[in-house]
Amino acid sequence: MKQKSENRKAMPKFIIIILASLIVGLLCGIGISFAEGNWTETFAETLMQTLANATPWILLGLAIFSAAVQYSLYCRAKQKFDNWDGEEEQILEEIDGTLNLALIVNSTCLILSYCLVGIPFSRMRELSFATFGLSLLGLVLAMIVMVIGQQKLIDFTKKL
Repeated sequence: MKQKSENRKAMPKFIIIILASLIVGLLCGIGISFAEGNWTETFAETLMQTLANATPWILLGLAIFSAAVQYSLYCRAKQKFDNWDGEEEQILEEIDGTLNLALIVNSTCLILSYCLVGIPFSRMRELSFATFGLSLLGLVLAMIVMVIGQQKLIDFTKKL
């Protein structure tokens, strides 16, 4: 019960960080769209169009990758914790390192997701509705997977 109240206290800060990251990603995407007008116009146009079309699949891949890595690291840490005799501090440090690695992967994938979602926003007029909608759906899916994974990892860390 205590963990739920702590999670509720941390949620507003977490939402603010997520919204700030989303704004940074949007600004990066819009900035890239303005930066393509010089000598690299053709290359930038091709790159932006390719990235805009690939963003839904990249976001989906990031969500799946993050979930798989987090789950495997979580299971490894949980197995070590279940087998821990309560005396060896080195095992506890290994568990903590494993959980920290999972959190780093989670945070990195979340940041990449926010940066990538800015690309379809910069190309809204040129993309099909389906591609744009899939990008938003991919972002939402990535956020759900990463928020749930992060919450599980942090709750397990608090158990230590």
